[in-house]
Amino acid sequence: MPESPPNKNTCGTHAPRWLNGRHPSVFRQVCFNWDGNNCNWQAGIEVRNCDSFFVYKLVKSPGCQLRYCGSD
Repeated sequence: MPESPPNKNTCGTHAPRWLNGRHPSVFRQVCFNWDGNNCNWQAGIEVRNCDSFFVYKLVKSPGCQLRYCGSD
């Protein structure tokens, strides 16, 4: 859905709907588990809920052996 008003008679309709404001997103802390410490290293990321899936704006890991873990 656009975040600014589309022209009338577009999107297959006379009066297209649009989102008045930005799509919701949140900032969350991610932790890297190491040596008995569940949050030994930390980073801040942005997460956006796209209804049936999520989009993550990840930051660079603080080291080569520190990676993000994902699942289906």
